[in-house]
Amino acid sequence: MVLVGQEHKLALFPVGQLALGFGLRADAPRAGSLRDFGAAGPELYLGAADGLGPNLAYDAFTLARTTVAAGNHGQSALIERATLSAHARPGPATVQLTAAQSGSLQVGEFRTEGLLRGGLQARIGLPLLRAFSAVSHYVEPVLLARSLLEAKPRGTQLNGSHTVLGAFGIDTSLGQRATRQALALSARAGVVEGPEGRAVVVMTRTTADAHLLGLAQSFASLGRAPSLVSLTRLRLGAADGLQLSLHADGASHGSPAQARILFDEGWFEPARPFLDRDGWSGGSQLTVPWTRALSTSGALDYDLTSRALLAAWGGFGYRHPCGCLAVSSFVGHRVGRCGFDAWLGFDLAP
Repeated sequence: MVLVGQEHKLALFPVGQLALGFGLRADAPRAGSLRDFGAAGPELYLGAADGLGPNLAYDAFTLARTTVAAGNHGQSALIERATLSAHARPGPATVQLTAAQSGSLQVGEFRTEGLLRGGLQARIGLPLLRAFSAVSHYVEPVLLARSLLEAKPRGTQLNGSHTVLGAFGIDTSLGQRATRQALALSARAGVVEGPEGRAVVVMTRTTADAHLLGLAQSFASLGRAPSLVSLTRLRLGAADGLQLSLHADGASHGSPAQARILFDEGWFEPARPFLDRDGWSGGSQLTVPWTRALSTSGALDYDLTSRALLAAWGGFGYRHPCGCLAVSSFVGHRVGRCGFDAWLGFDLAP
């Protein structure tokens, strides 16, 4: 058996606007013995989020962790992140300003690493809504400006990089607001300038949500070559019933990591490739709910470019009707890895 890793949360206490958590984390080596717990140690979480007025809010957290591996080799980590957001409604327009900051510090016996990140975002929109009986049409032209700063301390020096984005776009949807069944489109285009130079960046995201059908498709393009990525998800069947899920992902000329700054939900995240190589891959997952509490699922991943099977896995899930207990499991094999991966998770709710 291949044990990848495990993490146990022991306690989480809300204290006013604060959340205080204690935990024990253990990371086991892949293909190691079940008795080899690898690196283990305690962790402490402290978070807070609240409004500072009708138009201002903050969200912040800090995580401290210490792990000890075989031979009493230890490492400590400190991770923190904070976000401050403000919004206003000058007339029919909306103005949103966001400032984000994060930092991480890894302290080992022989090496210390750190990373500091900061970001600013300005968003101006003009939301327009037209209702036709039970169907509504929503349109919002958008202007965006984003700036990211990343720095890695090296001794007495601070090696940094700066990325700036200016873009425009549109968000639109058509459907039934009461049932949340709608067809939606988000499109953005702009210019990004960073460590790799200046480039034109474009992204689109299309979603369709209905009772027996769900679709999500994301596309991004960067540069003149260009570097392209396409991510597609399709659901056939009810979301809480018998369903077949299909996915297809592809990239060419390298995955456009720098295009992530154009995506609303992940603009502050580190720029990393959407896919690790060029080509196309696909897969499917079948989920069968045998009862209201018990379901099973099985899935396959396939490399469409090289025509090779990548992975196969299956599992079961159980949730008590009152929500007090949930159990999930996974057993699978991926090409290139010895043995198989397996995990069993329990979720207890008071």
